[in-house]
Amino acid sequence: QEYFCSLPMAVLTLYMSITGGVNWYESCKVMLDIGPIYGALFMLFIAIMVFALLNIVTGIFVNDAVERAQMDKDVMMRIERVRKRELMHSLKEVFEQLDEGSGMVTFKDFTRLLEEPELVHIFAHLGLEVTEAVDLFEALDVDENKELEVQEFVVGCMQLRGQAKTVDVVIQMRQTRRILAQLKESLQVQQKELLNLSQMVAGVADTRHRL
Repeated sequence: QEYFCSLPMAVLTLYMSITGGVNWYESCKVMLDIGPIYGALFMLFIAIMVFALLNIVTGIFVNDAVERAQMDKDVMMRIERVRKRELMHSLKEVFEQLDEGSGMVTFKDFTRLLEEPELVHIFAHLGLEVTEAVDLFEALDVDENKELEVQEFVVGCMQLRGQAKTVDVVIQMRQTRRILAQLKESLQVQQKELLNLSQMVAGVADTRHRL
């Protein structure tokens, strides 16, 4: 009678049972006295409500954590973009001291510049060793004229930032392209020689036919 004397009181008892206002076991004993089925239904109600509350609270915390993680990710991405622009500007500025307005840097000037602490420091921030930078220069120099555009080399360095394994891959790809270019040039020469040879044979055959 104390807990379920009326409908409003019964609703209040159920509410207090799941919020800690009363010990739900005390309410459950009253229901068990009425009948086991009522006690079972009451315990089922408590179980469902507890799990529902847990899910709601968990969902709130998880959602908040996801939002914070996304905000942190966005902030880190913005910071990374700013750092990338700063490094790219610094690297380009160093090389432009050598190009004399031509926009090109030679391998000789490049290797000499590698002795400068400023450039070594920039490469360290890019995650590149000095030897890897030299290999990258040679790999980008497909036509092997020991000269590169400053912008091309700077972009190549930025694309490989902090990816040591990727440096090796790019070097292999550039070397493969270089070999393919040489093969293409050799094939063109051979095709030209074959064309000349076929024309000579045709000329000889035509001369013999006239005789």
